[in-house]
Amino acid sequence: MTGDLVLVTGARGFVGWHIAAALLDAGAKVRGLTRSSKAPVPRIDPGIDWFKGELSRPDTLTKALTNCRFLFHVAADHRYARSDPESIHRSNVEGTKNILDAAWKAGVEKVVYTSTSGILASKPGGEQNSHSTHLGVSTTNCPDANLTKTILGSDCFGD
Repeated sequence: MTGDLVLVTGARGFVGWHIAAALLDAGAKVRGLTRSSKAPVPRIDPGIDWFKGELSRPDTLTKALTNCRFLFHVAADHRYARSDPESIHRSNVEGTKNILDAAWKAGVEKVVYTSTSGILASKPGGEQNSHSTHLGVSTTNCPDANLTKTILGSDCFGD
């Protein structure tokens, strides 16, 4: 990992920030994708090279991914409210498709994608879930953030 260039989406969030810090500690050169350069960081910035971009705008992703070997896609709209499901879908489904497409075009070697345990259905007997054991997209009480992650899992990664 020493010297490798890595892009972390969601690097201003709790999980993304810790991933970025761990990558820096391992010797990687870390870029962070952010919607706003004015957004606060969780603690003193450890040396992330910030790039302004929007997952919903593919044209803003290319520069951040240039020469990156790895992508950690951690960004997500995690709202559970149903007030704006189209916006959540745009961010979580279309945005992830956009960053994966941009990574492929940029020649990124590996992608690490994070989701949420909220998309996994319970299995009897405490068996471990897998990506193929997810909630059905017709679930009426499924929060929008979990629903979009379920759709995304099927669209991008198969069942």
